[in-house]
Amino acid sequence: MDDRPDPISQFFPDVEPEEVDLYAVLGLTSTTTPDEIKKAYRKLALINHPDKHATRDEEARATASL
Repeated sequence: MDDRPDPISQFFPDVEPEEVDLYAVLGLTSTTTPDEIKKAYRKLALINHPDKHATRDEEARATASL
């Protein structure tokens, strides 16, 4: 294993990486297909994209980035 930090810790700093259920984060179950995972990821990425919130106030941008 390399020395790079686990990317999960960037998005969930207060949770151990082993405790994060990435399927639940995307609103999916572990039996979903790769295409369904891709679709859910892209949908979530669009909702939280910083360019979508560029004209909002600082509080709204902070809330959107969570």
